[in-house]
Formats: sequence, C-alpha cells, structure tokens
Amino acid sequence: MEKINQFLLLKPLLKMISEGTFFAKIFAWFLRILAALAVIAFCFISFQLWRMLGMGFEVKLLIFILLTQIFMVALLYVALNILLVRSSDIEDLPSAADYKVIPIFVIVMKMIGELLAAFYAIMGIAAGLAIWILGTLPGIVPGMRMFGGEGGFIGGISAIILGPVLGFLLLSLFYLIAEQIGVFVDIARNTKR
Repeated sequence: MEKINQFLLLKPLLKMISEGTFFAKIFAWFLRILAALAVIAFCFISFQLWRMLGMGFEVKLLIFILLTQIFMVALLYVALNILLVRSSDIEDLPSAADYKVIPIFVIVMKMIGELLAAFYAIMGIAAGLAIWILGTLPGIVPGMRMFGGEGGFIGGISAIILGPVLGFLLLSLFYLIAEQIGVFVDIARNTKR
C-alpha cells in the first residue's frame, strides 16, 4: 500500500480540492478580478463617451455626457461594493462537512441579482434622462439602447420606471433561485439523518 501512495502524486491536490476552502478562495479571487475588470471597462466606456464630443460640440450633448458619466460612476461604485462584499462573504463561509460549493453558488446567485438590479435601475434612470436631453439614445453606453423604445417625455418616463422595476424583478428572481438552492440543501441534510 505504501508503494501505491508514493505513486499517487495528485492525492494532496485532490484532497485540497475536495475541501470547501479551495473553491471559496478561487471564487473570492475571481470576484476581485471581476472588480478590477469593471474598472477597466468603466475607463474604456468613459473614453468612448467623451469621444462623442469630437463629432461636434453641443450643449445638450455635453449635459448628456456629464449626466451619463455621473450615473456610470454610481453604477461602478455599487458594482465594486457588491463584488468585493460578496467576495468577502464567500471567503468567510464556514467549512461544511457535506456541501462545499452550493453555499458559494447561493451567494453568487444573490450577487448576480444585485448586480443586475443595480445595472437596470441606474441605467434606466440614465436612459430616461438621456431621452429627455437628446430625444434619442446613442448606442455608446452598453445597455441603454434597450430602454429607448419611444422618444420624448413618455419614452423618458417609461425608461425611468421600467429600469428600476426590471431591476427589482431580477433581484427578486435571483434571490428566489438562491433561496431555493438553500432549501434543497436543507432538505438533503434533513433526509440524511
């Protein structure tokens, strides 16, 4: 048996993977990397946004860019908070004897709902204001185009209302999914006894 154990070089690695801390650390670092990528994406989109002034200076375009930049900063702030808080939550999960990855996915599902809620709520309001300022939505900011069905006052109001409502519905859906996953774990634990 001792000779077989010398041959099994991957045994310590497989033992480490089977522990919950391995997955928790990987997911926590993945979320931190996503936070860094969000900052890079913000810088790129901001650059593209300000490049619009090269097409010709108009006061309403400048107001649109300034307001959109403010909303994008708010979205970035919220997204970074969500990613970093959830990263810490995953890292601080207690080591469970039975299910190691499922508690991580419960947190990830909640995080996805929180990110989507923040995105749609903030971008819906920004899109509504952009419709009022410009009369239409430029396609430079990702996600804004979906709110630009109608122009004018009604289009702006519908975007301002639709964005937060859609965000809330998505938040509710992903929290429901997360709680359902948690319920399945509780059922599985209770049936083992």
